Amino acid sequence: MPLSTDRATRLASLAIVLGRTWRFRDVDDPGAPGRFPDDQAIFATWHEYIAGYALLGRGRGLSALASLNRDGEIIARILTRLGFSMVRGSTSRGAGAGYREMLRVVGGGSSICITMDGPRGPRHSCQPGTIRLAAKTGCPIVPMALASTTGVRLRSWDRFLVPAPGARVYAAFGDPIVVAADDDVEAMVRRVEAATMREARRAEAVANEARWRRPYRTRSLRDVPPPSGPGSAVGRRIERRLRAAWTGRTPPDLRLASAAYVTARSVRHKFYDAGVIATFRPPVPVISVGGITVGGSGKTPLASAVAGWLAEGGRTPAIITRGYRDELQLHSVLHPSIPVWGHPDRSALSLRAAADGADVTVLDDGFQHRRLARDFEIVAIDRDALRRTNGAPLPAGPFRDSVRRAVQTADWLVLIGREPRDADVLAWENAWLARESGGVPVAVGSLETAAPSPARPHGSGPDAAPTVALTGIMKPNLFFEFVRRTCASVSLEHALPDHGLPGPEWPRLLRAAGEGGFVMTRKDYVRLEHVIPTEVPVWVVHESLVWHRGHESLMERVLAVRRAGP
Repeated sequence: MPLSTDRATRLASLAIVLGRTWRFRDVDDPGAPGRFPDDQAIFATWHEYIAGYALLGRGRGLSALASLNRDGEIIARILTRLGFSMVRGSTSRGAGAGYREMLRVVGGGSSICITMDGPRGPRHSCQPGTIRLAAKTGCPIVPMALASTTGVRLRSWDRFLVPAPGARVYAAFGDPIVVAADDDVEAMVRRVEAATMREARRAEAVANEARWRRPYRTRSLRDVPPPSGPGSAVGRRIERRLRAAWTGRTPPDLRLASAAYVTARSVRHKFYDAGVIATFRPPVPVISVGGITVGGSGKTPLASAVAGWLAEGGRTPAIITRGYRDELQLHSVLHPSIPVWGHPDRSALSLRAAADGADVTVLDDGFQHRRLARDFEIVAIDRDALRRTNGAPLPAGPFRDSVRRAVQTADWLVLIGREPRDADVLAWENAWLARESGGVPVAVGSLETAAPSPARPHGSGPDAAPTVALTGIMKPNLFFEFVRRTCASVSLEHALPDHGLPGPEWPRLLRAAGEGGFVMTRKDYVRLEHVIPTEVPVWVVHESLVWHRGHESLMERVLAVRRAGP
């Protein structure tokens, strides 16, 4: 039974809500937000881009043309809710009235969006009415196209584009095309069609490039806001149970699961060691920076530091990583001039980085990723996990791998912690190094934090102070301890899943934040910036890697890395 227009409109409205997570970017300046040009124009595009241009143009006072059929009614309702002024009509129904209304709208100084091949195609064909409207009003035609880093195309006549939640959507606008009254209509139709297809190819090229710098899904599935319901609650209860077990008594079922994990891990390592599973060696050397625990061991700032040493030493490094958006953007913030590539297939990324001019790649979080052969192995040892947890393997504990294997296979160990390095920590550190390092060279550093600073101008007033501490990192307890010492104004602490976004609790957190706003880590901010309303203040705790010993020798060794073997 066909959906009623009202119900179809509600479903389309839900899709638009998901579309608010799309991040629009300018094709000509991918670092800048995408937006419609301010000059008056007839924005001519294809029917497949309706969802994208609807969100891109919301609240900008634009007009749009929609047909008089049922689909046009749904589109008109949605666009009206987004702030568009609607003109109704098409080539098949209401053409005369629709054309006269468009003349009135454009003649009054408004811009209008027209899907040239709508409502029924043929696909990518420009209807003559667009050309006649431009000739009659003197308003230029601006070809427009969109492309997304990830999403789906429906099996409809227009191959309707639906970007995935969180996708980057690149907007391309061509040069204005002015139509004179005596221009040949058919020739101008072909010109506008060619110009729009050219913009579509430009947008796709930039989206494809960005796709290589991020995973197929712009974020991991666990980074998508979880829906309200039993599934979400169960997942969060499991995570809380695991974290509690890591610092307390381990239940028997988790110990059994850990035994199975260790067995599978051992078999996998033996297969790689015996050559049963082949490794891939790229044309440029690979420096792996990894860890033996899940999250919070300082792998990302350490990998960024290594890449920075290489760049300062005259090399041309590239960073390749699994592709979590916050990690990619954090690398870009720390070293804007160093390319960052994110994708689950690190072997393909290494080839792409080499083709892009890199003469060495830094593999972030590479200790367990044995598919890609490496020429130098750096393993970060999480001092806090060794001191504060039960030391058990997953899922009973936070350890993905053993200290023993790290000592056996690493070229260099880096002991890193976030706890204040007082006398007790220093004594423990020296004892552990003497007992466990096994003669492997060691560098020691700390991740130290500075007092929160406003990331948005709203939080820069003399009396402004954050009221909610929000984070989605593996060690929220250490972050909250720091906030308690430095932000007396904070009255609520909330931990998200690692790399995660808020779920059903988000409205409550926004109300609690009020005029004071949120305080979070820089890694949290690059992940959450697009979901926090622009009027809500945000304070960021900046974290830096501070070295205590051994880093000079490590830096010299890193700069000496060359291609090993055939």
